[in-house]
Amino acid sequence: VWNSVYFGSMAGARHHLPDSPWLRPVADALYGFLSGVLATCFNAPFDVVKSRHQSAAPGGPPVAGTFATLHRIATDEGLAACWAGFVPKAIRMGLAGLVGLTTFDLVQWLVGRDVAPTDGSQSRH
Repeated sequence: VWNSVYFGSMAGARHHLPDSPWLRPVADALYGFLSGVLATCFNAPFDVVKSRHQSAAPGGPPVAGTFATLHRIATDEGLAACWAGFVPKAIRMGLAGLVGLTTFDLVQWLVGRDVAPTDGSQSRH
């Protein structure tokens, strides 16, 4: 879920980046961070379910499926419990998105390839 939202939102936002050599890295960093936080919004409930499944006692009652567990958490503990630990996770994944995108663009610049041209032309190979 996280990768789908992160890379999908980045693909949609890349053509809005400024052409300026000074503003583009700043915009890349901002879009990378925001895309990481947005992706975490969608992924956090599944992380909560994964943690619940991993912490289930061995030999205990059988663990329900993903959506059944999500439903149980939401009804028993409230909908907000599906996003338990969201703030530190969003900060961590936002920073990971920032570092990932800016590193990708830096490497592309170092090898002399512009993989995301802003003028609609083909990238040079």
